[in-house]
Amino acid sequence: MDPEGLEVYFVCRPLQGLNGLLGAAGGRYCAVIIEDPDSEVFCESDRQYSVEFGGRSPLQQGSWGNDVYDVDRDAFTFPGNNDFVAEIQPPPGISSDEFDQIVRDVGDNYTQRPYDPVLGPNSNTAADNINEQAQGVVPNVRGAVAQDYGEPCGAGCWRGDIVLE
Repeated sequence: MDPEGLEVYFVCRPLQGLNGLLGAAGGRYCAVIIEDPDSEVFCESDRQYSVEFGGRSPLQQGSWGNDVYDVDRDAFTFPGNNDFVAEIQPPPGISSDEFDQIVRDVGDNYTQRPYDPVLGPNSNTAADNINEQAQGVVPNVRGAVAQDYGEPCGAGCWRGDIVLE
């Protein structure tokens, strides 16, 4: 049982760079949102972890007016055909409430090496790592370049759009 009623989401949206050309080419920008899906309060999330271009840590909570923060929120609240929203399930043996708190603890303290939009780490790396460091299983999202930056990779493993064989 989850007394808080919160869920953890992995949200990816098209990149906005070059007047949307990067997104049209399939590039994705990912974030983590912890939300009560039954809340009647518009846009009130428990936490949102969005890393902007050049950032090493997620933006401060409630960074309304920041383009990255707002567009990530919009992709979650009003997902379009090119947006990807996946609920991340708690790992076996951990309650939903415990998982929410672990994700908060990881996200609130997350930092990464200097940002590299192509090779990583980047926003996709951060969103993936926050969930995985909390023991969540994150789907690989086509176009989320450097999502798995720094992780071991074997045959058939994803690196954004590249599949190694």
